[in-house]
Amino acid sequence: NEAYYRAIDRVIAKMKKQGKEVHALDMGCGSGLFSMMAARCGADSVVAAEMHDGLCDTARHVIARNGLSENISVVNKDIGLLERGTHVRAYGANLVIADFFDSGLLRDNFMFLLEKVKTRVLQEEYSIVPAAATIYCMGIESFTKNVQGFDFSSFNKYRWDKQYETADLASLPHRKLTKPKKVFEYFFQGDRKGRSRENVLKLEVVNPGHMNAIVFWFDLHLDEHETITSAPPGVTSGGVVLKNYGDESLLKEADAPKFEDDDTFIPSESFEGERKGYAFKKGEQGLGYYVDFPGHYAAQQNYSSLVEADDDEEEQLQEHHWGQALQYLDRAVQVQPKKRITILAKREGNAIKFSLKEGIGSRVGKSPWKVEWGGGASVENPHYQRVHYCQLLVSDFLMRLRSKRFPPIEKDMKMMLANCGNLFLDPAVITEVYHEFVVLEMIHGQPEFCPGASLEALTKPPLQFS
Repeated sequence: NEAYYRAIDRVIAKMKKQGKEVHALDMGCGSGLFSMMAARCGADSVVAAEMHDGLCDTARHVIARNGLSENISVVNKDIGLLERGTHVRAYGANLVIADFFDSGLLRDNFMFLLEKVKTRVLQEEYSIVPAAATIYCMGIESFTKNVQGFDFSSFNKYRWDKQYETADLASLPHRKLTKPKKVFEYFFQGDRKGRSRENVLKLEVVNPGHMNAIVFWFDLHLDEHETITSAPPGVTSGGVVLKNYGDESLLKEADAPKFEDDDTFIPSESFEGERKGYAFKKGEQGLGYYVDFPGHYAAQQNYSSLVEADDDEEEQLQEHHWGQALQYLDRAVQVQPKKRITILAKREGNAIKFSLKEGIGSRVGKSPWKVEWGGGASVENPHYQRVHYCQLLVSDFLMRLRSKRFPPIEKDMKMMLANCGNLFLDPAVITEVYHEFVVLEMIHGQPEFCPGASLEALTKPPLQFS
């Protein structure tokens, strides 16, 4: 929030200096925080657009309590359906503020809705906070092996899914296998185009292991002065590694090998036992011990800068509420240091997917209800059919909404929630389903809504308390 505040202040000050009026649009205002930031920084008017009527009421109360109602208008409307002269001033807005990103950046349909806003309510010259974003990725090994001495490897088949999931890499047992690599660039402001649809990546392997997943995150460039990142611990913006990279535990200074300028190679005619930070092999200088750069230790010239990272770098290691996106691959492959592994990154709709080259690696196990046989409903996998049947029931419920002949779903869900004990149901799960059904009913019960309105974006908590 502080970074956004500084960026909004800089952008508005720059526009004012150019003699422009500032008319801002807060896309998906939630609690109204960014709208109030823009008003306090000097925006002449702010439209806070939000589709969720309950959040609109909350935003109005918060804005009124802070004495900013004269500058901010809260509009309960689908962002993709905003119109000039009705929801936004006739001359349009010239500043957009947005923060409805998921861990993979795009799944909440931000790009689609931004294009709608550009064509419907923005002036020709406009500014956007954030201005751009860059996605990075790396390969990891993530398996369940032993739990308190018991073999739980059979549970690994339940990891795979078509879609990526949000993960906190700091708390997920894993092993980093490759260096970070830039995947895509998205420029929200102006006509500049980056690589944003498909990319072939060659990941540099730094640790041996069985790569079965790709973790990816993004840098959000708020303006030309400031960037925030959802990078995992040990990595900062730009995919720069701050800590000893590739080992599960960060290297302690006491454990660091001490190298002199001429200690990168120690000649030896035979193996004389393990030397910390070295690998025994025959290399360019002959047989002996060489510094193991990509292994568990960094060379001194890199290590000295890592252990002396300043306080600002340490702060960047703190977790961000977006988390990281984790996608398990269809195939897992054995990788070795100093080699490169090729993967394909592809944007499909509003999601990014990664895959290995065809024929590389071995197929991973999948949970029964995620395996599709194909060939029509009559010969489909029965486990998959059961899950698909639940989806059909939801679709049927949404189709009947427009008839207005049935009572609100809230009535049935309240009854189910009140009898959780008798039905042996988990109240937390029922509460979450209850909320999602009510939001679906709200979206599909409206006379019109654009395809950008997604359940995932509308059901996320607007605030995170700490």
